[in-house]
Amino acid sequence: MSQNEISKSKQKRLEIEKNRKAQKRQKAMSSLVVVLVILAIAGIVALGIYLHKQSEVSFGKYLEEDGTIEGINAADYVTMDYTSLSYNRADLLPTEETISADIEALCDTYATLSTDTTAATKAGDTVNISYRATLDGVSYNEVTPESGGTDYEIGSGVISEEFDNAMIGRTIGEEFTVDVTLPADYSDAALAGATLTYEVTLGGIYIVPEFDDAFVALNLSEEAGSAEEYRQNLIDNYYESNLRNAVITSLENDSVITAYPEDYLENMKKIYYSQNLQQFNSYNSMYYEYLGYNMYSSPYEMLGLTSQEEYDAYVTSAATADVEYFLVTQYIFEAEGMTNTPEEVKAYYIANGYDDATYNDMLAQYGIEYMAQLAMSEKVVSFLMETATITE
Repeated sequence: MSQNEISKSKQKRLEIEKNRKAQKRQKAMSSLVVVLVILAIAGIVALGIYLHKQSEVSFGKYLEEDGTIEGINAADYVTMDYTSLSYNRADLLPTEETISADIEALCDTYATLSTDTTAATKAGDTVNISYRATLDGVSYNEVTPESGGTDYEIGSGVISEEFDNAMIGRTIGEEFTVDVTLPADYSDAALAGATLTYEVTLGGIYIVPEFDDAFVALNLSEEAGSAEEYRQNLIDNYYESNLRNAVITSLENDSVITAYPEDYLENMKKIYYSQNLQQFNSYNSMYYEYLGYNMYSSPYEMLGLTSQEEYDAYVTSAATADVEYFLVTQYIFEAEGMTNTPEEVKAYYIANGYDDATYNDMLAQYGIEYMAQLAMSEKVVSFLMETATITE
C-alpha cells in the first residue's frame, strides 16, 4: 500500500477545513456561482471552428442596464402562477444525522496529535504512523518519520483487517510488526496472495476536541457565541439553501415558456462557446506546461461526447435552460414592479462578499447589464423565498 492510499483521513480533514474557511469568508451567491460555473465547464468547443466566436462575445448584449432582456415584455413569453408557491418546512430542514455529521467533520479538522505516551489506541482513532513494508525481506514500501509519517484511521480497512487489529492497544512511540496477507484477487497479480511484513512505529494519536461552548469560543467566535447557536446556524443555513433550491425548482417546473427571444438565445450560446473555449485552452496549456502534451485531442473528448454535433446540441440545451430561467425571473421582476439600478446592483454584490476592487474587475469583464441580470434574478428568488407559504 502506498503512502497516498493511507493518507485519506488527513486529506479529508484538510479538505473539510479548506471548505469551512471558504464558506466563512463569503456568503453563497448561488445564481452567480451556478451561472458562471455552468458557463465555464458546460462544454469545450473545437478551436478551429469557434475561435472567431470568442472575440464576438458580449455578455451584456441584448440586455438593458437593469438586467432585463431588451425589447421584450416577459409576459409575452412566460405563463406562471408564482403567487401560490408552498413548501413543507419539514422537507426543508436537515436531518439530525446531517447536522451531527457536519459537526463531527468540523471537529475532526481541529484534531491534534497527543503527546500522552500512556494513551492507548482504540478502534476509530486516527493515528500518525511510520512504517517499512517488506516482501520476503525485500523493501516494498516505506514511510519515514522524517517525511511526517502518514495518517491512518484504525478500522478503515485501507490496508487490511489484520493491520487494523494489530493497531489497537498501542501507545505513542511503540514499535511493532504485523504480517498482512494480500487477497488472492489483489489488483497486482504479482502480489496476489503474498504476505507483506509491516514494521510500524506509532507516532501519535489524534485527539478530536469536544464540540462545546469552549470549542466554539476558541475556534468559531466570529460565527457563533455558543455550541447551540452554531448548531442552529447550520440548521438555518440548510433551511435557507433548501428553500432557495425549492423555489428555483418551482420556477423550472411550474412555468411555461411559449417563445424565445432568438437573438438573445443565440448570444447565450456564444457565451457558452467562448467560456468553453477558454477552459479548453486552459486545460491544454496547463498539461502542456507540466507534462509536455495537450490534455485532450478534441473538445468533445473531454466531455465524453462523441461528435461536434452532439456537443452543439448540448450547448443549445444548456443555453436554452438559462434563457428560460432569466425569462421567468424577468417575468416576476416586471410583474412586481421591481427596480434594479446600478447602485442596487453594486450594493447586492458588496452585500454578498465582494469588495470594490473585485466588483469593478467583474464589471469590466462582464459589463453592468450581465451583472445586473444575475442580481435581478437573485432579487426575484429572494422575494419568492420571503413570500412563499411554509406549512408545518
